[in-house]
Amino acid sequence: MDLKSLFAPFNLKTEEIKPFLLKRIVLVTLLLIVIIGLDQASKHYIRHQLSPLSQYKFVFNLLTIERVQNTGAFLSLGDTLKGPVKVIILNIVPLLVMLFGLAFVLLAKSIDKANIYGIALVLGGGLGNLYDRMLYNSVTDFLFLKLGFLQTGVFNIADMAIMGGMFTILIHSYLKDRKAKQNLES
Repeated sequence: MDLKSLFAPFNLKTEEIKPFLLKRIVLVTLLLIVIIGLDQASKHYIRHQLSPLSQYKFVFNLLTIERVQNTGAFLSLGDTLKGPVKVIILNIVPLLVMLFGLAFVLLAKSIDKANIYGIALVLGGGLGNLYDRMLYNSVTDFLFLKLGFLQTGVFNIADMAIMGGMFTILIHSYLKDRKAKQNLES
């Protein structure tokens, strides 16, 4: 398999491949470094400075910081799984999905900047949590918001990146569709 046939699905000419890939790799790598760095620094601080049972409340008790070790995925889903099934579902499948996402965000020419940022946020958050899961067999969560009757589960910086990335992708898609509909009507 040669380089040209690898990029054929993405409609790139051979002379476009290097500059295109270099810009994309630099952008995505910087975003991943910042997201994973902030996530891991915050989790390291929480793991080493906060005892598991302590709680700190801020901003009229709307924000709580407490250390929680989540052995599952989002909202502890899968924490009761055992052995190889847990490893496959919580480690291997997410790793494969993230590798596919990384290849897509790096190679797809038709993807626009908003989606690059959104996907990079999701990948950075996912990789930050996956790193914890593989190294510690759990993910360190420490933030909890309660706004009246609305409240979150306990989350971390990686989770915020994932949600921010998904929000970016969805809002961008909505605005793009809305603009396309307006152009058809006029």
